[in-house]
Amino acid sequence: APVSVTRVNGGQEYIVNDGLKEGDVIVAEGVGLLREGTPIKVKQN
Repeated sequence: APVSVTRVNGGQEYIVNDGLKEGDVIVAEGVGLLREGTPIKVKQN
């Protein structure tokens, strides 16, 4: 299902309204640098 978001703070932050489920992994920083095939490292908090 598509993820539904609302932009806040002039697009600096987003609120996820729908489309994620428990256990999904998201990119929280550096999204603008991602391109198809970009390797990523999962960082646990």
